[in-house]
Amino acid sequence: MVHQPQPCRTGRQNKQFARRSPGHTEKTPKRTARNAADGFLRTKFLPLRATCYQELENRRAVEKEFFDSLENLAILYQFEPLAKSNAVYPCNISNAYKHAAQHLVGHYKDTSLAIIKDSTHSATLATYKEYSVGQTLYYIPVYKLWDIMQDKKGAQKSELLQSVFAYLFQIVEIPMYTQQQSYLCYQYEMVYEWYSTDEDIEQQDWEDLKQEFYLMLRAGKSLQRKLSNPCHLVAFENRLKNFIPNNESEAEFRSLAAEFYKLNCDFPNHSVFDYIEAGLDSLETEERVTAYQYLSFIYDLDSTIAHDLFNGINAELQECSIMDNPFAVQLFDKPQNNIDMNLDFPQKLFSLLDDLCDLLKIL
Repeated sequence: MVHQPQPCRTGRQNKQFARRSPGHTEKTPKRTARNAADGFLRTKFLPLRATCYQELENRRAVEKEFFDSLENLAILYQFEPLAKSNAVYPCNISNAYKHAAQHLVGHYKDTSLAIIKDSTHSATLATYKEYSVGQTLYYIPVYKLWDIMQDKKGAQKSELLQSVFAYLFQIVEIPMYTQQQSYLCYQYEMVYEWYSTDEDIEQQDWEDLKQEFYLMLRAGKSLQRKLSNPCHLVAFENRLKNFIPNNESEAEFRSLAAEFYKLNCDFPNHSVFDYIEAGLDSLETEERVTAYQYLSFIYDLDSTIAHDLFNGINAELQECSIMDNPFAVQLFDKPQNNIDMNLDFPQKLFSLLDDLCDLLKIL
């Protein structure tokens, strides 16, 4: 793990965020779907509702779609579903849903069941699995790369680390703290404003802090431009082959860089945000910690500015009761031959991020 800021808790769960400390957005961007948590899923509703609910107005369409998907689900998971005639509408849907959910819970403890409504579905059953990030703030410090880039003797190390960071920035889509719409950009601006209006701060301290902010912004802007260059991804494999470690930490770094390269080969062009669907496991209106808030590049983790940054983040996120975790979803609008909910990418990614942030301390 990377860093233990001041305790940061989500509202109801009252647990600490783990170590590690992205970008402020008023709206979480919606992404095009891929094989995991299908991006077109927009809404989940519980099956029992009064007839005044808009979702249940078209009885024939809702019943047909639900019970067709229930049949597909029952065939794959091998259980006897309740018939449409077991109760009056919409209680027949409620009873059948509960019956199916109980079967899944009893035999597949890591699988949950939802009824999906979106632009193309009225009431389709879907199963999903969740990968919990464990209330962790995955903030990846870039100051080490910036320092290495200033040392001509560390050219090979700098180039390979740029390839790793470029993969995380371009493909995984981890935001940089200098991007205007990023959560950490907003948080840094708040800290700067707080310093600038603090009447108790000494003038020399304020001048030193302004210089730190200038260097931090300069480094971030420069790295943002560099890491956007596709050449770092094209050269990734050759940089791995040509990198010769000089000590144990560099050998660990080369091994870890090879794991990131393999991850991109095994899951080409996969972004972590392809696996995240806000509201799938709860109401979208609930206060929640989004992936854009717990996943980001940051300048550093241990400075005075970072300490005050974490205090502000802790104060904000402790009001949230939900974490947006990666999901894998399987729809049953059509017959399914196999259970297909793969979370290998987020599992491997977050494990490698743990290792990367630990390694950056000693590299």
